[in-house]
Parts: sequence; C-alpha cells; structure tokens
Amino acid sequence: MWSRYDAILIPPTLILMVAVAVGLYFWLRNKSDRAKLIPFMVIGAILLGLEIAKQIIGFTNPAGYRLFWIPLHVCSIFAFSIPLAAFMKQKWKATKFFWGLSLAISVMVVIVVLVAPSAMMGIQVEGIVTNNPSGTWSGTPRLNYATAIFMDWHSYIYHTVAILFLFVFIALRPYKPNWHELLVASGIFMGFMLVAGIMSRVLETNFAAFRMNNNHELFWLPVVLFVYAILAAISIMIIMYSPRLYAKIRRNKEADVPKT
Repeated sequence: MWSRYDAILIPPTLILMVAVAVGLYFWLRNKSDRAKLIPFMVIGAILLGLEIAKQIIGFTNPAGYRLFWIPLHVCSIFAFSIPLAAFMKQKWKATKFFWGLSLAISVMVVIVVLVAPSAMMGIQVEGIVTNNPSGTWSGTPRLNYATAIFMDWHSYIYHTVAILFLFVFIALRPYKPNWHELLVASGIFMGFMLVAGIMSRVLETNFAAFRMNNNHELFWLPVVLFVYAILAAISIMIIMYSPRLYAKIRRNKEADVPKT
C-alpha cells in the first residue's frame, strides 16, 4: 500500500508536522483563544489560496482545463470548511459544524494516508521525488512541464497542510466536539459526496474515487458512498472516544502514584 516514493517523502513530512504542532502548543498554550485561532486562519488561507491558484492555472493551461480539477474531491471540502471555521465568529452555531466537518475529514484523511497514501495523493508523490511530473504523461489534455509540476506540488502541499490541521487541532484544541455537531457535519459530508458521485457519472470524471469501476457504475456509486459513511463513522468514534480513553489512562496512572 506504500510505494517506495511514499516512504521517501511522507514520513519526514509527518515528523515535521508533529514538530510544528508541538512548537505551536508551547508557544500558544497560555495565549488567548483568539491567538490560538491564528494558526487555523493561516492554514485555511493557504488551502483556499492553493485551490484558487489551481483553478487559475487550470483555466490558463494551454492544452485546456481538465474536469478532474473541479473541486469535487474529499479534500476539496477543506478549502472552505477550515477558513469558515477559523474566520467566522466562534459563538455562531454554524461555526461549530464547520469545525466538526474539518475535524472529521482530517481524521479520515490521516487514516487513509497512513494505510494507503497513494490512494490520497495518487502518483503526485512519485512525480515530485523523480522530478518527472505525472501530468505530462497521463490524463487529457496533456500538460506542459510547468503546469504538471505545479499540480503535483499543489496536491502534495495541499494534503500536507490539511493533515497539519489535525495535528495543530490536537495541540491547541480550539473546539470541543459533540455528537450532534459531528453528526450534522457527517450529513454535510455525505451530501457533498452524493453530489460528487452524481457529477462523476454525468461528467465521466473520477471525482473522489467514484469512477474507479467504470464497468459497474450503478453498483459502484452506492458502494463508494457506503465506504465514505463507514469512514465518517470511524472518524467520529475516534474523535469522541480517544479523549475519554486518554483521560482514563491518565487517571489510572495518577491513581498508581503512591501518596506521600
């Protein structure tokens, strides 16, 4: 599930992201809640900026625009959910849904990256490591070198920053999730996936893995939706129960310490 190119690039990137999150924790742990939102504002601005840049480069590509670049993929949600969560007034109820949506999808993405990174970043990692951008020899229309290398680096940086969101969230904890908000967020996610699945069929383009089995499209769409529903459920369970497990372990350790 891991290619040799994934093994070269992804582990040091994950280590760097953890280091950044730890650094932000020690820098901001005694700061105001507003100050703790700044890293998320930066992450949101970067993701939105990268998506806008991708669309501009795509529309100005000499060979034409690839329908695959339409933001109907799982990680496309980050381009609006994280900026909205960070920049909206925190007292608004809608803001909490965007926090929940961003958090649930980031857990889902980290699970996929740890198990099968190629399923999330495709062949872009290979293009970066070998300096042979994937878009110059695959897909229609063909891309020139500059556009192809931008798209490879865009994909890698975009997903890296999206994953960084989760590590920074764990470090700073700007939002305390609850079941209701996460379930609403999951409903938003599944609605987006349904649209992506329908458009994948209409435009005959592989959005969010909905056209990986073109020979059985009518069967494949509900299967992929079911897989996403399972991933969303797993993500919610991890979000809600991992803090409780951590707290229980910590209490047990404190109980084992002999009193003086």
